[in-house]
Parts: sequence; structure tokens; C-alpha cells
Amino acid sequence: MKNLIYECAKEDNPNYNETLQNQLDGLVTETFEGLNQQINSLNSASDLNDKNIQYLANKIKRNGNQIYASFMKSLEIIAARIPAQSMQSFMPMKIVGFDNSDRNTAYVSTAQIWLQGSDYDIDAVTLTNFSFDKTGKYITWSPLANISSFESLKASDNIPFPNGKSILILNAENQHKVNVPNFEINAREFIDLKTGKALRSPSAILKWAELIEHINNYGTQGIVLEEGLLSRNLDIIYNYVDKHNGYISELHKKGGRVLEGAVKNFMVT
Repeated sequence: MKNLIYECAKEDNPNYNETLQNQLDGLVTETFEGLNQQINSLNSASDLNDKNIQYLANKIKRNGNQIYASFMKSLEIIAARIPAQSMQSFMPMKIVGFDNSDRNTAYVSTAQIWLQGSDYDIDAVTLTNFSFDKTGKYITWSPLANISSFESLKASDNIPFPNGKSILILNAENQHKVNVPNFEINAREFIDLKTGKALRSPSAILKWAELIEHINNYGTQGIVLEEGLLSRNLDIIYNYVDKHNGYISELHKKGGRVLEGAVKNFMVT
């Protein structure tokens, strides 16, 4: 197995860390840019304007973007010191380079010694990474998640884990007796008003995450509706929240590996 060189975000030698990171980013970017150029050439070919070809080309490009974003996520890991003492025994790290040795070893930053309180007797480190499906894609826990870009994937990590419960419509009569924060729903931030489809840009995903968190904690109490919000659009938004929280059933149907991967990714994030 090829060795992985792990470095902390704050490396003792910033120039070394930056050089390795730039080389890795450049290699990945060059590879996927080359694939995109080939796909774009396929799209523009005059003799390949068949809809089926276009569909396949778009699917290849979409899958490529998802695998690229997933690969960038795979470079993030958690290093746990054994024996563990408290929360400082766990550190986020990032893979910044690879070597060609045939030994299964990992090189970590010297900063780990004083950040984790490690020493050189029996201390060891366990490296935990994220879970991916058999196609190399990051396993998510919500139908609202989007891994088509690394920015969207990072935003999707903020979505709460599905709780299996439907939205609880509560009367606001006693809201003043408890400390319930207000949450304003602007339909344009959540759905396409023409099609009713959920928006899944990084900023929209963060809004979905905030809304789900609020509803899971307070039900519909504290929800403030924008002026002129159609009840139909509100129903669509609430339906997406219910689909998210009901997604736990879909994870069970997909099998233990997917469910375990989703739980692990949520916990490690």
C-alpha cells in the first residue's frame, strides 16, 4: 500500500506544506480539466448531437465533478491519540502528499506532539477518514445534499442527521413563554418558484440546514413567513423537510454499509 503523508494544517515549515499542497491540487485539477475538455469536445461535435450522447456526456461530467469533490473530502482525516485523555487527543489533519514506499506508514506533523500531549513511549495514533460508496462518492445523509462541487459538499455537512419524524405544527399561542428564536422563510432562498424544486447551491443548502435545525428543535414555532408567501410554496418547503427527516428509512433500505457510512460521516464531520 502506498504510504500517505499526513500534515497538520499548521505545519512547522509553511513553504514545504504549501509546495506539497500546490503540487497535489495541480495534479488533481489538471486531470479533471483534461476530462472536462474531452467531454466538452464531445458535446460540441456536430456528428454527435444525438440526445442520448448528450445525456451520457452530461452524466459523465456530473459524475466526474462528484468524484472530484469526494476526493478532495477524502484528504481530510481525524487523528486520534492512543491513549486518549480528553478532546485535545483528537486532531483534524489533511493529506498533503504521497510517497512510493512499500511500507504502511504515515508521517504526521511534529506539532502533534505538543498539541496532543503525545510522547515516545507507547503512544500511537489512529487515523480515521470518511466513508465513500463503491463508485468513490462521498456518502451523504440527506436528499438535499449536493456533492457536485467541494463547496456544496462542505455546505451539505451542515445538514442535521434525519430524525425520522414529521414536522410538528405547533400553535404559537404560548411561544412568548419560552425562548424560541424567529426564523424567516423566504421561498426564493429554498425553492425554484416555477418548478418547485429545492435549490441546492452552497448558500441554499446552508439555509436548508438552518431551517431543519429550527424545526427539529421548535417545530413550527418561531417561523416567520415573508409577506405574500403562497401556502403552496410553504407546503413544498415543509415537504422537503419531511423528506429529509424521513430519509433515514431510505438509508436503511440501501443497506448497512451505506447507513453506517452516513452515520460515520456525520459524526466525524
